[in-house]
Amino acid sequence: MGAHNLTSEKQFLMIQVFKLLAVIAALTVASTCITTNASAQGRMVEFKQVVGIAQNDSLNIRSGPGHKFADVGDISNGAILKVLGYDPSGRWAKLRRTGRDVWVSSKFLADIQTNPNTSPKPNAHRLGAHVVTGISANDPDSGLNVRSKPGRSGRVKAILQLSTPVDVDRMSADGKWSFIRGSFGKGWVQSKHLVKALPNNVSGNGQTRQQPTQSSQDDQGWHLPAVYSVPGVAQGDKLWVRNQPNTKSAPVNNLAPGAAVSVLAWLSNGWAKVTVGQNTGYVNGGFLQRGSGQQMQNGFPLGLICAGTEPFWLLGFNTNQTITFKQADRSKPRVSNLQMTAPSNSPDGYPYSFRAARFSGLLDQRICSDGMSDTKYGWSLKLSRNRPNGTSTIVYGCCRLR
Repeated sequence: MGAHNLTSEKQFLMIQVFKLLAVIAALTVASTCITTNASAQGRMVEFKQVVGIAQNDSLNIRSGPGHKFADVGDISNGAILKVLGYDPSGRWAKLRRTGRDVWVSSKFLADIQTNPNTSPKPNAHRLGAHVVTGISANDPDSGLNVRSKPGRSGRVKAILQLSTPVDVDRMSADGKWSFIRGSFGKGWVQSKHLVKALPNNVSGNGQTRQQPTQSSQDDQGWHLPAVYSVPGVAQGDKLWVRNQPNTKSAPVNNLAPGAAVSVLAWLSNGWAKVTVGQNTGYVNGGFLQRGSGQQMQNGFPLGLICAGTEPFWLLGFNTNQTITFKQADRSKPRVSNLQMTAPSNSPDGYPYSFRAARFSGLLDQRICSDGMSDTKYGWSLKLSRNRPNGTSTIVYGCCRLR
């Protein structure tokens, strides 16, 4: 009887041990699953498409997850976004722009696969025609570096300005670098500085749209080109310069409140074609006002930079009423006082004549091409330079606002 009870007791203990081991194993598996899922969630990256944005509107990019945070940019309807995560409420999606985290409302995001006209492969949207974007005015390289291989260790082969058109052939494995081709040659650039370019007659949803016509007069009948200011933008906000005359196209630059901008043409849809720096773009003409925003001397515009070849030269009309002349083959620029500016007999005063020491010439406000790019400028310059031996040379160039 005692032996039988001992055996039963051993069997009972063994059963309890097996149960305990089973519980431990189950907990271990559950713990592993939880850890794995949490880790996967932390690393989760998904691609979403912007949907539900009204025509002529865009999705605000904000500096934090909420409407109270600053508006730092816009995204057009139909754009493909790389989403890095969400805030605890799930109402705001985190993106990465210009080296920092930014946020958009997740209610305007949807799975890409729901659009039959859009490829679910992210890289499919990053090949083909693009333009250069995201280069600041004070960029230390003065543009986007084209390198011999992907990575900052690659030799710089060329430097591209804002809005330069390029064609993306392929991308690096991590997607951070794009191999591009263009009139400048070929090489690698950082993918974050490229935005998809659409044909002039194609909208973001792939439908053909009617192109607005251009006029050499604004909506009030004033002659163009001319200088306008930006009074219709609140302090702390900015007016986006886009690569096409609509809100769905990619921004390539921006204008601060009160800034001066050279308007080249007025479009039938109310947008204006402008030159900002060395690039051409479009802004909503409703935010512009003719005149102001620029310093003058007897009606002569100051704050211009002019350039030409034969050989390459630069001439600046400075706001302190001096000029600065520099040739590519000379290391030191020549500075002279602007001694005389005089208007012509035309209603707007152009062309203006000027004189500064050995320099004299005519500045006219008309469309000017540098002959090296598609960019147009708002002024043309005929420059005469007198030499000590009594001879003079005449060169021609184009001018823009600084």
